[in-house]
Amino acid sequence: MNSSDPSSVLLHVGIFVAAIAFGFYYWKTHNKRLQAWRDFANQHGWEYSETGGTFRVWGFHRGISFSMQTEHRRIGNSSQFFTVVRLPLNDSLPAELRIVPERFGDKLLKVFGKGDDEVGDAALDEALEIRNLSDAARRVLRAPRVREQLLLLQQHSSHFSIHNEALQVDKRGMPDNVDTLESFVVPALELADALLDAATKERERRSH
Repeated sequence: MNSSDPSSVLLHVGIFVAAIAFGFYYWKTHNKRLQAWRDFANQHGWEYSETGGTFRVWGFHRGISFSMQTEHRRIGNSSQFFTVVRLPLNDSLPAELRIVPERFGDKLLKVFGKGDDEVGDAALDEALEIRNLSDAARRVLRAPRVREQLLLLQQHSSHFSIHNEALQVDKRGMPDNVDTLESFVVPALELADALLDAATKERERRSH
């Protein structure tokens, strides 16, 4: 087949058109995502940046630092994008406490008597894997609003952790509209609010 062959010309034209179409789609999608992240940051009074396809929003929520950014991760033989929220909890819970959603393997371990620490609330103990739980932390976690927000977060995201006095929530993919960004971030912020308030009340209780 040579360049004068009509089928060869059509093939090259088809490849060229496909490349143009893909480039236009990528440009349109990128700009849509760019605008959504910028609008989301502006609505909350946060900062925004985009570098090399990595989107980042950061600022303060109730005086504590907040950040959200996209990350490219390698999982096995494939690579995927994640969006990650990180939020320090400012001494609301002990650094050694670890909380993650309970997996099927964790449930099996409980059957063989190798369970985790328990809050004493059936719904929380069923939904979460908890380690290094102190009595004070147990009281904070059992506070009605904290309990509610923990369960809501567990329903919204199967990938989150509380450890080293910080909350991290991971979401597969890169949101490209403000509503999706809000629905991802709000449960984390509301849990942080609930923990801050409950921890303050617990410290006041112990001081009397």
